[in-house]
Amino acid sequence: HHSFFRIYTGQMQYLDSFRKRDAGSLTTAVGKSAKYVVTAVAAWFVLFSDSWIPTYYVLGGVLNASMGKLLKSILKQPRPNGSPKKGYGLPSSHSLSISYFAAVISAYLFKHCHSVLLSSLFSSALWIYAYFACSWRITSKLHDVFQTLVGVILGVSFGLCLFSLETVAYPFVGTFLSSPRENQVALIVRSVVTIVGAGVIFSKEFKALQRKEMKTNNH
Repeated sequence: HHSFFRIYTGQMQYLDSFRKRDAGSLTTAVGKSAKYVVTAVAAWFVLFSDSWIPTYYVLGGVLNASMGKLLKSILKQPRPNGSPKKGYGLPSSHSLSISYFAAVISAYLFKHCHSVLLSSLFSSALWIYAYFACSWRITSKLHDVFQTLVGVILGVSFGLCLFSLETVAYPFVGTFLSSPRENQVALIVRSVVTIVGAGVIFSKEFKALQRKEMKTNNH
């Protein structure tokens, strides 16, 4: 009986460690890919969708990300101890952006999609993805729980605010953001939004690349 108990306990410990390792790998994979996945999907909709709605929300996403960077420079709260990155951490920019898009997409689906089941399933999957992406910011010590939660709250709040203003905004921006196939101005505006958005989202990567090139040229 004791031998059986030891074998059983050992197997349970092995399975538990496997589940934790697997969950950690999933969180890391989602967390590291979130910025690129969200940017690629947003750019595709901006450049190829006939509707003005995606561009409106992506433009809002750019404003949302800019707001996060501004708050970081004002609040100047450092990242947690042992963080692999330097700089400020409040609010978490990743949590801010992914929560913003999760909020606006979910709200849009429940308003316009005729199937409540499909809206619920897609929104649930989206928020699970957002949960893993935000969790990785904490487990990797890039942000603490408070910084991440503030990012989530601000992102959701800003997203729902823009969603409530969607009808009001159309007379002002809907014409300029109409189908790029029919309106050259819309194509130019969408292209500018895509370029500026990528610049804001990947500003740290661009600065790091510039510093690397400067060091190479100096040597």
